[in-house]
Formats: sequence, structure tokens, C-alpha cells
Amino acid sequence: MKTRTTLLIAVVLILSMVLIAEAAPPLPGAIFTTTVDGTIVNENVHYEAKEDVYLDGGPGPNAPPGAAGLPEGDYYFQVTDPSGQDLLSSDHISCRRVHVNGEGVIDHYYTDGHTYVKVQGTWTAVPCQYHNTGVDVDHSELGAITVQLYPYDDTPNRGGVYKVWMTPVGDYAGPTVVCDGLKGGCNVNGESYAPGNFHGFIPAKSKTDNYKVKRNGNFEAPEIYVRKFHDANLNGVQDPGEEDIAGWEIVISDPTGVDSLEYTPVIYVAAEGGNYLVTEETPDGTVQTVSYLDDAVYSLYPAANPTVLVVVEGKSKETHSVVFGNVANADVTVCKQYDANADGNVDALEPSI
Repeated sequence: MKTRTTLLIAVVLILSMVLIAEAAPPLPGAIFTTTVDGTIVNENVHYEAKEDVYLDGGPGPNAPPGAAGLPEGDYYFQVTDPSGQDLLSSDHISCRRVHVNGEGVIDHYYTDGHTYVKVQGTWTAVPCQYHNTGVDVDHSELGAITVQLYPYDDTPNRGGVYKVWMTPVGDYAGPTVVCDGLKGGCNVNGESYAPGNFHGFIPAKSKTDNYKVKRNGNFEAPEIYVRKFHDANLNGVQDPGEEDIAGWEIVISDPTGVDSLEYTPVIYVAAEGGNYLVTEETPDGTVQTVSYLDDAVYSLYPAANPTVLVVVEGKSKETHSVVFGNVANADVTVCKQYDANADGNVDALEPSI
């Protein structure tokens, strides 16, 4: 009986740990791409060459002060195709390690990693081809730097779209030794895709962002433009004088289930066909009045929906727009007094009603 009781307790503890793990909140903060000095290129999506793209993290240009900071610690990063199935980063994971400081920004790139090359038919560990770094001009006072994503292979996506990932070192679930000596050769870049595990990067424990590099050809990847306006009169229409709202949190979920944290206004590269969910933040004290999809009302108060489903066909130059209207709640206090002498004033001994 004691053994069975012990086993039952162990099973309960294991199930509890699983439930806690499943309920763990997603990784906070945001990442995005820039040029070497932290400058956004055409709303963070279009670059002339792969070498021009640098990783940046924490508060972006549209993020409100104090928002989007990453938790302090060490992180790995990788570059994949938009689906996440094809690992494009061509060096070992230890060559792609950075540190985030207490301000929530990247402040250090580690240069003590190693990668593998073939020497006379044998895979041999050699020093990394280090990723260049720059100073983020937007947050230099916080110690923020940018880290070049190159080297990585060309994306198979015909629109030239890439996805960058970043995950805490402690949450990395991939192999640290890529040359296992098995027959068939060595997987030098550690590619190990499985459903829910993108080469060691778990979506719920990672941050991602899409970007596009110019390439030959006529195909232009689909894009989703998201913005927000202050619906001051609650009529569900952006009237003259009702301004756009910058820095409103938006989460875009792609067909693979990977979420990207963005801030309005944003141009998101959809990359390929499928269903995309665009969800706006709904903080306490605010009311969503309306949402639009491609200039048509999608939902309206009191049934306004913070999530808009965008169906992307995957056509060249395809564009979609999502617009949210929002207004802040107001508190109105109304008092009633007994004006006994009818003089229009609240006098002593005239009680509240």
C-alpha cells in the first residue's frame, strides 16, 4: 500500500508539473530587425542584402516607454524560412549567443563559441565566424547593441522572406553537439525540425519576427498593414481629428502557430498563404469600438472582437489592412443635494440625497 501511495503521489506531482509548464505565460518582450545602427528599414521588412540585417531586441521605435523589454539573461538566435522548418543559419548554435541586460535590450555578443568544418574528411571544431555588432542609436543609453544575423543561407521562400528567432539559453531544446559521427555524415548546423520544436526553439518560449531581403524575380510577398485609431465619439468611424495611435500592442499569429509581438503601426510580411490571426491588446480601462478588415467592418461594439482573421492567398503583391478603433473608459461621479432654501448653493446642514 505504501508503494502504491508513493507512486500515486509521484504521478500527481508529475501531472502538476506538466500543467504548470503548459500554463506558463509566453516569453515577454519583442525582437525586430534593423541595420547596423538600429535604424528601421521600410517598416522593418525590406533589405538590400542578407548582410544588412541586424538583430535588435527590447523596446522598438513604436513601443511605448518601458514596454517590450526582454527578460535579463543569455539567449540563442537563429534564422529560418517563414515556416520555421528550414534552418538557414549556417553556423553552430554556440556562435549565436547574446546577452540581454536588466534594461531588456541586447548588450553583448559572445565570441567564445565554435562551429564545425571538414578537415580531410573529418568534422573539426573551429572558432566561429563572428557576427558583427553595432550600437543601437535609439537606446544607446541603455547599452543596446545590434548583432548581424549573417551568416545564413538563402531562403527558399520565393518572396525573399526570412524569420528570425530568439530564445533563452535555458529553454533551448536542440542538440548542442551536432557532429554525432553517425553514418551519413554530420549535421553541421544542427537542423532538427519537429512539430512544436523548430530546431530547438519552442514557439511559446521564443520571440520571432519576419523580414524580407531583395532578390531577383517579380514575386513580392504578401503583407498585412495594422494600425489603430482613437475613436473619441464611439461611432466606429475614424472621423476628422481622430488621430492614429502609435505603440499599441499587437500579436500576429502565423499559420504555424508562431506569435510575433508588434506595435502599431506595423507592416507584417505574411510570406505565404494561410490563416493569420491579428489580435490587439485590450487593457483595463479601454473599450474596443470597431475592427476593420480590408476597409470593411469586421466587428462592432458591443460585439467588437480583438482578434481579426486574415486569410492570405499567397499572391504576389497581395496586401491586407487591419484597423482597430478604441477609446478609454471615463468615470463620472454624480451627486445630489437637498437645496432647502432654493438658493442654488450647497449650504451647511443641507444633506446629500
